[in-house]
Amino acid sequence: MKKSILVAAIGAAVVAAPTFAADKLVLSGEMDYVIANQKSGAENTSAYNEVKDGGNFKISGDEDLGSGLGGFFFTETGLDDGYADNKAYVGLNTPSAGQFILGHYATASDWVGGSFDMGTFYNNSVKINAGSVAEGIFWRSPSWSGFQIGLNYLPTQNYTGAQDDKKDPGYGIGFKYSASNWGIGLGYDTVSNSGDVNDQDTTLGERTYTVFDSWYSFSNYKVALGYGTHTTSENGSNVRDTSFDYAGLGLQGTWGPHQLSLTYGQRMKFEIEGTEPDDKPKATNISLDYAYSLSARTKIGGGFAQTKDKNGGARDYDENNDNDTSDPGEFAGVGVENGPKPGANDKTSRSFGIGVKHTF
Repeated sequence: MKKSILVAAIGAAVVAAPTFAADKLVLSGEMDYVIANQKSGAENTSAYNEVKDGGNFKISGDEDLGSGLGGFFFTETGLDDGYADNKAYVGLNTPSAGQFILGHYATASDWVGGSFDMGTFYNNSVKINAGSVAEGIFWRSPSWSGFQIGLNYLPTQNYTGAQDDKKDPGYGIGFKYSASNWGIGLGYDTVSNSGDVNDQDTTLGERTYTVFDSWYSFSNYKVALGYGTHTTSENGSNVRDTSFDYAGLGLQGTWGPHQLSLTYGQRMKFEIEGTEPDDKPKATNISLDYAYSLSARTKIGGGFAQTKDKNGGARDYDENNDNDTSDPGEFAGVGVENGPKPGANDKTSRSFGIGVKHTF
């Protein structure tokens, strides 16, 4: 009798005990290696061979806080020295107000843009028209029948207190609409005080990014178009120093384990203080990428990529042709590695390669 009462009491306690959703922790990432033959027009070198390594490691998790609320976090780091797109943030997910995020996250123009950036091993679309990632406070609305809004506030970065060094923070806004087989978006970001989301020339005061992005899928194909503008101003000045437009087109087809991607883009309409130089700097980018899925997580393939530079449009613009793009009114920093380079000569960079990529 006593045993029966005890068993019944334990059973009732188990039934009445509160239940909690288990926390979820996910470890993921990717590894990719490409054996590439390259000709770097930026350095005017002959072709050379190298193994290009890449990849990242990600840790993410979420927790059910009850009443529809959820906490989440994400951190990412690269597995090679050249990796620069790491993110790290924490956030709160609400059923009616969307997501509130604090940390290193995608700005509005990056959140909107990028549909035409296609390819597994090669992608040469050079998404300079978008603002990448930055540290700040972010809000992403819930989806209202496919429509979303994104906002970000970027506190002042790299403020030194020097003369004419403003303390204006950065901000951005983005809009997205996604249907079953098409989508469209518009994003705008401004980053002040050299709080540069691409870690480039800190002598430039303010940068603005405006991005239009669209995509359409049908059968086994997806086509996407992106267009944007990028402007800079001198530090402490309201003068629109330099600007350029960038347009990109991407096409991707998937047939069973086969995937073929093609991207084409142009950097154009280069202006200094509202005037286009007589030599009209311009750059074109193209990439062709093929991938074969050996399994759900392992792909082999390769491709071709090329950047054709006319009058320094792909790198710097050296108005005075003196190998110094730090002069006032000249453009430096965007797409530049290891400092300024002369922009007077036409240059073409090409790369061929084959490789393997594994996600986990």
